[in-house]
Amino acid sequence: IYINGRKLFVLLDALDTNTCLLLLAYKKIVKGLKKAGLSIDLSKRKLIHYSCRKQDNIAPAIQLLNNNGSTMTITVTPTIKWLEVYLDWKLTFKHHIKTLVAWAMKKLM
Repeated sequence: IYINGRKLFVLLDALDTNTCLLLLAYKKIVKGLKKAGLSIDLSKRKLIHYSCRKQDNIAPAIQLLNNNGSTMTITVTPTIKWLEVYLDWKLTFKHHIKTLVAWAMKKLM
């Protein structure tokens, strides 16, 4: 488990295990932030699993605590934007390329 900027990563072979470890790490982070009088922006929570294996199920969701104590299910997104780059679950960059081409075509019109 490591944190890079505002991203929390878990690197294991099993996506279900990754999801469980993410939940444990998230709970510790929320607890530490609460002690410091801070909280997480709930609208910015996203989940994506990266895998190059075709047999992987990319759908394991995660239930995270909201600031008021209720829970919210965060489902997997097909792509995620990070540092102006769109990443998909297989890291093919297809969505990123399509987005850039559409942006460039719009500028040319």
